[in-house]
Amino acid sequence: MASHKVFGFDNLMSGWGDLLVEAQAFGTVLDFSKENQYPRVTRYAIQSSDDVERLEVVDPMEDRLWSVPLKAARIMNERVGQEIMIIGCLNSPFLVASEIWGYENLLVAQMTEPDLVEKLLGVIVESEKLFGEHLRDFCGVDTCFVDDATADADQNRPDLCRRFDLRFCGMITQHLHDLGIRTIIHNCSESPYLEEQYDQYHPDALHFNLNAVGLERAVERFKGKTCLIPGVDQNELLFKGRPQDIESEVRGVIDRFGMDGGLIMGSGCEMPFTTPLENVRALKNAVERYGMY
Repeated sequence: MASHKVFGFDNLMSGWGDLLVEAQAFGTVLDFSKENQYPRVTRYAIQSSDDVERLEVVDPMEDRLWSVPLKAARIMNERVGQEIMIIGCLNSPFLVASEIWGYENLLVAQMTEPDLVEKLLGVIVESEKLFGEHLRDFCGVDTCFVDDATADADQNRPDLCRRFDLRFCGMITQHLHDLGIRTIIHNCSESPYLEEQYDQYHPDALHFNLNAVGLERAVERFKGKTCLIPGVDQNELLFKGRPQDIESEVRGVIDRFGMDGGLIMGSGCEMPFTTPLENVRALKNAVERYGMY
């Protein structure tokens, strides 16, 4: 709400940036001691294979922390939902599993204990389906941002990604669509499986980092099929660049994409905490200046 007042964005998202809120609901222990930083994992919920068998479906509304983004989305929707879009946020089942078991452990288990990995992902899917139902019925929100940045060629083999990442995340996106909730798929990785994600999820929008995926490639493959959100570099340009350089980048993207619709502009991923406010304003103002038609 404060960012809306400061910057006047045309949307607000509840839950963005927290990669651990779902995992802690399953028993991962977090450390909140660092001021102005996200929590860190001190103990993963899964310490042995037996722990997977003991996991049960979690209702997000009954968890102390996972319920917070739902309650926040409802408040946002009640206060400014008539003016701007309110968006919910989920991490993909595979991403959540990586914070329940530990990412390296999960990657190895794909090959050594695949049945257990599928069981874990199934429990997460059923829990996230409940989140989607609460998002619609409790929050009144009709759009959900899904972070699936683990679908990446540098992190996982194509066959394993299809079996454990894409397939289970597809169950969530399908359930969201069945609920009438639109999906924005986020993948800020360096070598994203964007084509595979589009084919599996049929998202309403694809959000990617321009540094990893060239605009021309994305336009050739996806324009006219789904909305594109080419993200401006947040680590160098937005964090360290000059407002005029940000304006030039935004104008260049809009000029190359064209003015025939289907484009949303934003950052490539979460902006660093100390990104200069004038740079955030420069991004928003440039979109308004060159993207209105």
